[in-house]
Amino acid sequence: MPDSIKKSVRVVAFPEGDGWIAQCVEHDICAQGRDLPAVQRNMTAALVAECDYTVAKGGEPFAGIDPAPSYFEAMFEEAEEAALQSEWNFRIAA
Repeated sequence: MPDSIKKSVRVVAFPEGDGWIAQCVEHDICAQGRDLPAVQRNMTAALVAECDYTVAKGGEPFAGIDPAPSYFEAMFEEAEEAALQSEWNFRIAA
């Protein structure tokens, strides 16, 4: 996956039930996990898989995947930057 894609993707994570949900802002792609490291790993896997799939089909990365609903961007803007190291712009909303 190109480095430019990694830098341009914003992800917000938030608690849900007994686990966590991560939502990409630019593309309606999400993942879940039991804790923050798990949701971060799962989101990375989902983004890489979606990007690789669309490129392999002859398109641009994430071609045909709509943006997430606008409230996720608002959630991202209000969230704190994650202390976790990430290749994405990863924030946590509590």
